[in-house]
Amino acid sequence: MTSSLWLDSRRGPMRYNGTMSSVRYGTQYHRSSILGSHRMSLHVVRTFCSPASKRPETKTPVEMAVNLFHRLTEVGKVMGRNSLQRLSTTVKSWWDRYEEFVGLNEVQGAQGKVTEAEKVFMVARGIVREARENVEAQQIKLKEVRDRLDRVSREDIQYLELATLEHRLLQVSQ
Repeated sequence: MTSSLWLDSRRGPMRYNGTMSSVRYGTQYHRSSILGSHRMSLHVVRTFCSPASKRPETKTPVEMAVNLFHRLTEVGKVMGRNSLQRLSTTVKSWWDRYEEFVGLNEVQGAQGKVTEAEKVFMVARGIVREARENVEAQQIKLKEVRDRLDRVSREDIQYLELATLEHRLLQVSQ
């Protein structure tokens, strides 16, 4: 602490009158008037050294800029997502209205019905194919039996068995 004192008097009874003027930046300014036979002014200046400030660590401008950049990036991402969601919802609603106006919904419904009918048709076609294959197999067996009947004499016991087999094959094919 430093203090300065200026006296400007030579003699006589004195009275003291003082006022504190201000304290700024660790320096105290004090002005006093001493009244007596001669007027005298006293100026006292005290300088204080304060301990290191207990402020939180200050960031450098580069760190503050990087921090701001990261915050702005996050804000941008959030705004982008929100904008994209709103845009997507709007576009979807307009597309749905367009499909309804043009009749695409009806076309899609009809296309679904056609697909179902095609599946039923394919199943029926498979059943017809299997039946045709069975008929062809029966006709082949019947032809073999008739060929053998033509080769066997009517008096042979095998002829009766072949005639019975031919009769069964005819009943199955009908």
